[in-house]
Amino acid sequence: MRSKTAAHRLAIHRRFHHSCLMSSRQCPSPPSLCGLILAALFSLMGFPALAQAGEGGGNDCAARKMVWAHYVGWTLDFEKKFDDPNIPWPRYADRTALGKWTGTPVGLTSTIRLQIDAARLHGIDGFAVDMGDPRFYVSTMDRVLRAAEGTDFKVALCVDGWSVSRNLIHKQIAGHLARFLQKFGNHPNTALVDGKPVIFVYETSIPVAESAEILRLLKAEGHEAYWLVQPQRETAGFWEDRQNLDKHLRVFDGFYDFGINGFPPEKMRERLRNGRKALDAARKADASRNRLLVAGITPGYTGAHNAYYRPAHGTGTLRANWEAAIAEDADWVCLTTWNDYTENTQFEPTVWGGDALLTLNANYARRWQKAPPLPRPPEAIISYKPDVRLGDAWTIEMVSLPHVAAAPVVCHLALRDFRGVVFHSFPPVPLPAGETVVRSFSIDAPGITFPFNFQPVAALVTSESPSPDSKEWRNLFPVSVRAGSMRDMKTHHLRLSLFQPDAPEISFNANPNAGKDEGSLVASLPGVGRWAGNVEFIRDGIILARREAAWEPGRRTRGIVFSKQPDFSDLIPGQFPSAPDSVHWVRFNRADGAQALSTSFPLSSKNIMEAVTSEHPFPAETSQPVLVRNGNFDTTWQTRHIEASRLAHYKIPARHIYRFTLPMDDTLAQDNLRLRNAGPWTVTALTGGVFFGTADASARPGTRQETTPAGAILRYMSFDGLKSRIVLQPGSLPHDVMTIEIRVRVPARPSAVPPPLTDETFLFSDANGAMFIGLQPDGRIFVRRDADQVVSPAPLAPGRWHHLAAIYDGESLALHVDRKQVANLAVPSTIRPINSITAIGCKADGPRRFSHYFSGDMAGLAVTASPLAPEAFRLPDNNP
Repeated sequence: MRSKTAAHRLAIHRRFHHSCLMSSRQCPSPPSLCGLILAALFSLMGFPALAQAGEGGGNDCAARKMVWAHYVGWTLDFEKKFDDPNIPWPRYADRTALGKWTGTPVGLTSTIRLQIDAARLHGIDGFAVDMGDPRFYVSTMDRVLRAAEGTDFKVALCVDGWSVSRNLIHKQIAGHLARFLQKFGNHPNTALVDGKPVIFVYETSIPVAESAEILRLLKAEGHEAYWLVQPQRETAGFWEDRQNLDKHLRVFDGFYDFGINGFPPEKMRERLRNGRKALDAARKADASRNRLLVAGITPGYTGAHNAYYRPAHGTGTLRANWEAAIAEDADWVCLTTWNDYTENTQFEPTVWGGDALLTLNANYARRWQKAPPLPRPPEAIISYKPDVRLGDAWTIEMVSLPHVAAAPVVCHLALRDFRGVVFHSFPPVPLPAGETVVRSFSIDAPGITFPFNFQPVAALVTSESPSPDSKEWRNLFPVSVRAGSMRDMKTHHLRLSLFQPDAPEISFNANPNAGKDEGSLVASLPGVGRWAGNVEFIRDGIILARREAAWEPGRRTRGIVFSKQPDFSDLIPGQFPSAPDSVHWVRFNRADGAQALSTSFPLSSKNIMEAVTSEHPFPAETSQPVLVRNGNFDTTWQTRHIEASRLAHYKIPARHIYRFTLPMDDTLAQDNLRLRNAGPWTVTALTGGVFFGTADASARPGTRQETTPAGAILRYMSFDGLKSRIVLQPGSLPHDVMTIEIRVRVPARPSAVPPPLTDETFLFSDANGAMFIGLQPDGRIFVRRDADQVVSPAPLAPGRWHHLAAIYDGESLALHVDRKQVANLAVPSTIRPINSITAIGCKADGPRRFSHYFSGDMAGLAVTASPLAPEAFRLPDNNP
């Protein structure tokens, strides 16, 4: 019965394919979502539009191989954190494709049904709804359970900590649980095991004995639950401790593995195997209780505000998690997550990824459920990172799904430059019918041997064709190599069948009747059939504008028209200028999820074709030390500094070297919080920054000005030594070589408030240890990178401006004071691949923790992803 039902459910998935379109703040009316909208309407009208997710067995779920998805129960503000290019931090790397308001504060209640219908279409049986504050268990679960009514989709609470920091005593926590169980324990969509409502536990955040006390108090009020606990979050080591596992099973019923890890596949299996052994022993001791093992399935993890990262390896982490779940015969699985965009673990249909992960996941779920693959035409999931640090390898992965095509099928992958010319082809990959094929290809250090910007293309053709013709290639999202930085650490997962072979044509037309900066960018799809949807103009993965479009064969549609500014900055709210290495492209989105991408292009001149021609080959302009790794970002990533395989010097275009300047002479008028950025890269610096883009007005440095001896006005910022700070968005610091310049003045009277220094104070810091600049108690300057440190021989002269420069060139750490080197130390050639919170005026200890505040003045900070000579420093001299 289970296999037949799963086949029925996933057959429905093929008939009601969801849309991959999004809405943004610039798009007032989001496109329809085809099957999802129809299915939702049918459900509201009382028609059984969707197949049931499971049948038989009554309402007890223990005997079913259920696919759950971890669902965050709080709001996700896509309008501000994805659609707005000027968002402080963190900015979501993707957003839902299920409608403009889905999951947002205004759509939190009304759009949950869309998410449930999308989950059911992809073979998911229930949501484990994460909620951290017990006071909101009832209201949050009420929203989700009401949305699930009329289906057999299951819903369970997921406890995210019973922390004493919420000032709730054990009795109060038990009371909130009792109210939840009293109201929803018998709801038809509540999952039951052994007749008890299922509750997942991501973490208790308290000792096991205290959890036992909460459950005892709950039982005293007449309520029990079936508890699936993760033995102390996903931290390594706890699954290897049998005593720890047994201790949890004396209180809870089963195990839940969140799945976020960077372990090799065997370690993943070992965790589940250890859990299974402990569960089997507990079952022997008490055969009256079900002892379920829930395996976590995750695509990887990227912390938005910290250095916690777990590599995706293309789809390798997801596939390894599934192989572990299958090998250890997990009772249930739970996807991590359905919609946690803050941590980039979402499976939900998205703007960039569509339903690629859900499609691959459904294929593995059928294997796990011992159901045959669905009959389908040839399909491939293409995965790669769109951003590459110069010196890293780049990998593209192809995973095919079992297909039923009679003729042999081959997948072709290649790379094009900005002129649309293929400069590298990978070996063709045969895709036998009925098989899953996984193949990865890597290129070493793109940007050194290959162009800095390129575009992957792919095609599925029959083997009778020696190579795809021009009509069979599909343009995929472009890739950019960054000298010293990565804009984004996400991995693209793309379902090839959604990409169309009709590439938009781009032209730029100057307006002879207007000013010299006016013109229009025109995008068209010549020769294509009927098409309805929208057209997007995209820069560096950020959608700048969108126009609705619909046309018939033979009609050349002007999809986008921009005017007034050659870089189109007039379309962007606030300040979001094009960086020197910015990449642009146009995407045509069809209402059924299909899309067509243009060839990528820069905008370095008014004539786009001239810009494309001048972009390749790249002129060599400057020598840059490059720390080269023997591998890509995911294979060489570690939590601490990584030893580079070698240090090499290459000629690269100077305009590709990442850099930004904060003059500290003003704040943006739009919110009076963000510093003016002198570019050329845009970095958000939040005065009084706290966490997740918020700010404490009382922690803002003061703005001051004075007249210099030359009669000029100097504007600067004053730090009080108590709480004044500026917080930069994560990822602002270069990953390897760098120069950090600061203009600083220490107080002339150290005895003034605050009291004289008794500890280090920090001018600049990265919470992950990439670079620290500060003052020792005696007034000397120190520069520190991880454990390596240099110190100036003399203290800074108080009451006057100084120019400081901290330089890491891949071999040494140096300090310059007033343009003279005063300290130098040979250090390892290391790479800090991820930096977290970066702060000015204090030490960043973590997302909400700041300390060791600086007392004094600053008149600018400049960061360059290159070791600069004193004559190339970018801030002015020490004294005005």
